[in-house]
Amino acid sequence: MNPHPPIDEREWQAQERAMHHGRAAAPHDDPLVAAYRPVAAAARHASPPELPADFAVQVAALVRGEARAVPDGRLERVLLRILLALMPVALAAVLVLFGMRWWQASVALLGEDALRWVLVAAACAVVSWGIDGLRGGNPGHRGKGGHAAA
Repeated sequence: MNPHPPIDEREWQAQERAMHHGRAAAPHDDPLVAAYRPVAAAARHASPPELPADFAVQVAALVRGEARAVPDGRLERVLLRILLALMPVALAAVLVLFGMRWWQASVALLGEDALRWVLVAAACAVVSWGIDGLRGGNPGHRGKGGHAAA
């Protein structure tokens, strides 16, 4: 798929002739070329933008300011830990309130094979997190020195 529209050769040539004839200041018979002559003249006489002398310093300061404005993720980690701590409590509450009726309703809704695979996936996640906890954290989420990566 070509993201650019096809080039109209006649338009292209008219623009080129307008630029060439504009420099030569010669009149041209083609109305399309005549229409592009003011555009070519404006492009020739356009002044470059005036950037302040400390433009790079201003941009660097702006970037540093935005980098400081980005949260470091501590709040999200605390909220995630609270959520993960509440999930077993909620599961225990379901077991106490509904007994085995929740299992029967789940089997009726999803089917026995689907529930087995959900339990296998949950067991894999628990084992994975347990091994990660024994290793001392996930190296993919930590930088050098054990500090959280930015």
